Amino acid sequence: MEGRFDLINSRLLLYGMSDWPRYIRTVTCLLKPSTGRVEIHDLDWVWYDSSNNIISDKWEWVKVLREAAEERGLDVNCGSRAAGWMKDAGLVNVKAVEYYCPFGGEWEGPEEMKAFGEYVASEMPRMFTHVISKVTERKGYSKEQIEARRAQR
Repeated sequence: MEGRFDLINSRLLLYGMSDWPRYIRTVTCLLKPSTGRVEIHDLDWVWYDSSNNIISDKWEWVKVLREAAEERGLDVNCGSRAAGWMKDAGLVNVKAVEYYCPFGGEWEGPEEMKAFGEYVASEMPRMFTHVISKVTERKGYSKEQIEARRAQR
């Protein structure tokens, strides 16, 4: 099956991938030589304010999730590291595009992004409920405890 694919795309493997360099090397081997492409859409579990200062380090629920994920061998900063791993795997013409997404209503950009940030803050924990409970189960936290910590932000 080596070298058969034109495009391999992955998205949001943040809480499912424990060996990113190996995954990217494997994907690279599956691409058609010279013409195959890889797209990786992932993120870092970090939020910034409008001055580019990290604000999520103050959020207890994020600390718990990051710690639990790292104990399980997951890389919560895989989004910003993906381009380097792609280059290490021998891929060329690697292009990384960063997107900034607000969290909550603190946003100085376009109004529609502020609304999106409010949506993300209220809905993201529900979107990741299965991940949150699975990642934190070894830490002894209940879903209710994580929800209470999330409400403290």
